[in-house]
Amino acid sequence: MSKEPIIQDKIHLLMEETGCDQGEAELAMTSAGYDLEKAVRTIGVLLRNIVAVKGKFLLPSRNLYGLVILIANTKNHSIFRIRSVVSYNPSLYETPLREGWYEFEKTLYAFRLSEGTLQQVTQDLERVLWQRLGKHVVPHFYDIIRESDETQIHHIFQKIILGYFSDNTLNLEIVGEELNLQQFKHLKPRGEDIVPVSRPYHSTGHGALDNSENLLLSVKLQEEPDGIMAKDVVAGDSVYAILTDNRDIAQYLSKLLGGRDKNGLAPILAPVEEIRREGDKLYFQVRLSTGVLGMGEASADCLLLVHKHLTPRWWQRFVPFLTRMSRK
Repeated sequence: MSKEPIIQDKIHLLMEETGCDQGEAELAMTSAGYDLEKAVRTIGVLLRNIVAVKGKFLLPSRNLYGLVILIANTKNHSIFRIRSVVSYNPSLYETPLREGWYEFEKTLYAFRLSEGTLQQVTQDLERVLWQRLGKHVVPHFYDIIRESDETQIHHIFQKIILGYFSDNTLNLEIVGEELNLQQFKHLKPRGEDIVPVSRPYHSTGHGALDNSENLLLSVKLQEEPDGIMAKDVVAGDSVYAILTDNRDIAQYLSKLLGGRDKNGLAPILAPVEEIRREGDKLYFQVRLSTGVLGMGEASADCLLLVHKHLTPRWWQRFVPFLTRMSRK
């Protein structure tokens, strides 16, 4: 019996499993001696379709500093995620851009939890970046980042950021980093799998719980003897959520989000976005961070620790133009 049909079957199976094209599959199979299992491991090293764009900026007129990272697949024209942080803390601008994407992103997340960070402005900037870059508004964007044309990339990000802040002066530095699939899927130093997260959350408008574009983590809602009955909680209230997800990525994010301290697990105050009822059970979708959701359940009569009214952000009392901007 000819080996050709078997080889072709392996090539097609490799294409289905990894999403590579036929030429890439044939190259991986050849280099792996037509061992399918080895080829699956090899293909991640061969495919250099992932690009991380890292940037830092300063708005001198407003004493605002920021970091931004975009991770995209230039082959299928998709964005894994866009993350940013905007703050009054000048330390942001000292972040080195030549360090690896993982370390840069970890630094960005750490600053998001630091004093001086403007959470609403951060989220709004991410939304604007997604609207401009994630919906093919910028012509040939994926070709530009694939070719590592930092001059063009700098121009694109500068135009978007200046447009958002309605300012004329911006100090911006941009660096691109090309990765293969294997490098992207393995975090340093322990090699946890990272879950692709992309667009900001959008409610379906029909009461459905929509987590298709976010990383969804399991949480437990903190109970309180003098609390509010779960059935009386509504979207917009805030509850205390404890991360119970056992995945490595959840443990990593738990530290960044403040869900873990020296005593172990710590509750995170999180706004409720959606609630779904099934029998006497209520399922709560809460917002832990941009691109990160929590899902917890409680019986209808369960007493939960709830904040019905959130105090205004401290910076809104002192910076009127940022307050107006956050409502755009």
